Amino acid sequence: MRREFYFYLLSFLFFTWNAISWNAISAQSLQRPSLNILSEGTIKYKDLELGIILNTWTMPDEHFEESCRLAQELGVHWVKTIIRWDVAEPSKGNYYWDLADYKIEQIMRLSGVKNIVVLIGNTPLWASGVSPDTPEYWTYPPINPQDFKDFVTAVVSRYKDRIKYWEIWNEPNLDEYWKGTDEQYVTLLHYGYEGVKSADPNALVISGGMSNADFDWTRRMYEYGWKPYFDILG
Repeated sequence: MRREFYFYLLSFLFFTWNAISWNAISAQSLQRPSLNILSEGTIKYKDLELGIILNTWTMPDEHFEESCRLAQELGVHWVKTIIRWDVAEPSKGNYYWDLADYKIEQIMRLSGVKNIVVLIGNTPLWASGVSPDTPEYWTYPPINPQDFKDFVTAVVSRYKDRIKYWEIWNEPNLDEYWKGTDEQYVTLLHYGYEGVKSADPNALVISGGMSNADFDWTRRMYEYGWKPYFDILG
């Protein structure tokens, strides 16, 4: 378990450093750290805040809780987790919060982390408009983006006293996670942004973190007008 935890932590730090080095991050506490490269070839990080991802929806409870404790041992400052729309709203207007409540409580209690980023994603079958036998139905955009806004408003309202950073979808530049068009993602981001801000005007919205430094996709997103709909580039 520990070996697996440290492997994922190092992987996260590697990709996060590459992302931070080229993204213009507006959140002051996420500024690029100063580096001191010594003659021996080692690197010292000054005021670097470490972060990890805890995929809380697939990890067994005992592993999840141990990972939270290990995060505290490592002195982690940030944790990113996910609230799946398809799990938390199995039918329109009917919410299941038990799992999200438990996971967020454990992150705060066991890891000691105060800065939590929550990714919202995964379209429910009822909102996707695809047939029940469609593989990976959760990767399709909602037929009515207002349904997504309603869910975002509900989830942010519930956790706004604890969560101030909300990411809209996971790696929308990959067909593996987003089978809509680029324009449909901008629409989703727009509705998600409005949902977050209506529930908590002081919260910050992060655009969906892309897979690798996809400059072509990012350029298209700006062309499609996504600039007003996020505070931090994911």
